[in-house]
Formats: sequence, C-alpha cells, structure tokens
Amino acid sequence: MSDNLPQEVVFDILARLPVKSLLQMRCVCKSWNSLINSPNFITSHTNQTLANNNNELVLLRHHTDGKEYYLRVVGSCDGLVCLSSHDQTTILWNPSIKRCLNLPTPRITYKSHGSYTFILGFEFDPLTNDFKVVRLVYFHKNFGYRLPAEVDVYMLSIGTWRTVNTIAPSYNLMECVSHAFVNRACHWIGFEAMTKEIRRYLILSFNISTEVFCEIKLPDCVANVFRLIASVVVYEESICLFHYDRDWGYPSKNCDIWVMKEYGVVESWTKLFTIDFGISKAVGFRKNGEFLAEDREGKLVTYDFKTGQIVYLGIHGLKQSFHLENYMESLVLLIEGNEVLEEKAKSCNALDKGIEETSELGSSINQQGSGSRGRFFCCAMPSSLTKTGLPRPSYRNLIDRPLQLERSLSQSTMLEEAENNRKL
Repeated sequence: MSDNLPQEVVFDILARLPVKSLLQMRCVCKSWNSLINSPNFITSHTNQTLANNNNELVLLRHHTDGKEYYLRVVGSCDGLVCLSSHDQTTILWNPSIKRCLNLPTPRITYKSHGSYTFILGFEFDPLTNDFKVVRLVYFHKNFGYRLPAEVDVYMLSIGTWRTVNTIAPSYNLMECVSHAFVNRACHWIGFEAMTKEIRRYLILSFNISTEVFCEIKLPDCVANVFRLIASVVVYEESICLFHYDRDWGYPSKNCDIWVMKEYGVVESWTKLFTIDFGISKAVGFRKNGEFLAEDREGKLVTYDFKTGQIVYLGIHGLKQSFHLENYMESLVLLIEGNEVLEEKAKSCNALDKGIEETSELGSSINQQGSGSRGRFFCCAMPSSLTKTGLPRPSYRNLIDRPLQLERSLSQSTMLEEAENNRKL
C-alpha cells in the first residue's frame, strides 16, 4: 500500500510516530528502513518531537552494593544524555532506542600528561546542526591548578576531538559539569583568587557556536563572599543561581534563588525566592513551575512557593544524586550508537512496562568497573501531572527485572524485543 503513496506523504506520516513504533516500522520494507535511518528523517522527527515534548528527566544514582562507582550526568539534549566517569570515559546515551556511544579517547589523558582535572559541557549547536561536548582541562600544579585551561571540543558528526585555540580565562571552576545552557553557551561558576582569603566569584560561559569565552558577573552579595556554595541552572530560558547558606557536606539553612532576567546584564539579577527549610540540594524547576528539591534524607520533594507546602514524590536516592533535565524521545544515535557500554557495563536495561503503567518512562544502566558496581535509574515525569496526582511506581520491582540488550539490534531481532517488552 505504501507504494501507492507519494514519498513525501510517507515521510510526513512516519515523522509523527513515536520512536518505539518507528523501530518496528524499519522491518516493513527496505525503503522504509532506509528512510527512517536517513539523517534527514532523524532531524525532521526530532523537530516534530520537540514541538510536542512535555517530559522532564530525573536521574538518580542507585548502588546495588556498598561500593562506590561514580558516574556523573553532564547534560541532556534532544533525546541524548551525556555521562562521564572518573577515568575520562565520556558516553552519549539515548535511552529511548537503547543505544550508547563511547566517545574516543581525548587528546589529554593521565598517561600522556599526568595528573589533571577536567570540566565538561554538552549541548546541540543549531548553527552546525551538531551535538558537541566541550572539555576544559586543568593540569595540577603543587596544591592548585595551572591556568589557563586547555580546551577540546568533540563533534558527533565528525566523531573526533579537536583542540580549540581560544584561550580560556584564568579562573578556577567550581563545577565539574555545566547544567546551564542558555544563549548557545555552557555556563560554570568560577572564581579568581584575589588573596589567600578573598575570592571573586563569577559565571564563565563558553559559546558552543563561536567557541568564545565570556564572563558574567554575579550579584555583589554573592560574588564577594569568603566561600561560595552555589550552582547554576536554567529557569524559563534564563540563567538561574542557587546560593546555599551552609558548609560543605551539610544541609543548607537557606537557599536563595536568583535569576538573570536579561542575559549578560548584571543589573538584571533578581532574587526570586528564599527557601528556608533545610534542603540538601535544589534540583530545579519543572515546566509547570514546580520546584524540585532533595531534602535532608535524600528524598525528592516539590515545594510550592505560594503556599509553602512540601510534597514528597515517593522517590528516594543517594544524597546529591538527583539531576533534572528536559527529556524527549529521539532517533539520534540510531546509526552511530552501535556500542552498548560493554567495557564499562554488563548491560543496558530498559524498564518500560511498569513505567508505562504509571505514565512515566524509565531506564537504567548498570555500570561495572575498577571493582565497583553502580546503577543509574531515570524517570521522565510528564509536566501535566500535578503534585497530588503524581503516581508512585514500584521502582524496586522495576530495577529487579532488567532486559538484557544485545550489542546491536538487527532487523530480525527488533520485533522480538518489542514483543518481549509487552510481555513483561
């Protein structure tokens, strides 16, 4: 029947289907498989999904034993999640199609250059239509770092790292990853040591398109403190600063929330709220305006600024392990992502059935390396759900019944895997 339809009509119909259906549709005929695998179709489907996307991703680390294995979330964009480990491994992961891509070894490694610290950022560059990972490297020197940092950028379309000739400003950065991508730039909180006891704090940005660094001043009451504990995120497409009144390792007494209403204009910094109940971490804002936070016991809660009501969402993780990102299904990595983290993991697991029953989507990755085991669990919460209407799935039951993924998904196994998902 599809032979009687114009190609552009078939293209338009398929571009409106969810990812799970498209993976099955690749088995209908060779022409459909070729169409769905084409970069033009993947881009069109991504744009279609972006226009209708309402999900948000919450990631938390769940250990399966008493040993530690650290894997940090760099960021999420257009269906891709960027992860990084201590051993300089960087991974792009698409939970919706169960594909991962290990990035190649960067130019600077421990073996080649000795001890160093690296900072990461991840986003999509609309000018080049490409996903990019930026890597800032600080070499260790005595009891500090050698400044300025060296900068490398990875482009998904090319598949290699390249050195950026732009000289990075001589600031120490406080955050290992950037969770704030605004105005085509990654943002980190940094500082300049004026004396042994005085620091000047600011936000350092790196434009992913022009590959140029810029400095953004913080409010005076935040910039000129002895020791700043803060993080920067995105709130309604603006830079948002969480400023904690606490010592390292302790829950905050208060948390001030600042927003820069006009990008780059220091006078536009505005204090929106002050949270006066003890929290361990401010996670972020959902699209419906709800504020997510981690309490003293590692529980995920929402806070209503108007009523002061605190609601526990039924999700519990390790302290400082929650991370909030926008999430959507996409076909990105459908061709490139032919690796399933076998060096760092024993399996990637998709936990679909139970989460579909609760109108949520979840996935987990098992990691194993350096004698340690850990597991990441994620769930995408629809923005339309209210605090009182949010279902509480049985996360333990979901985690205990993983699906084993093969290294690659051939056409002959895709339908079988989809059928197994429905039977669970």
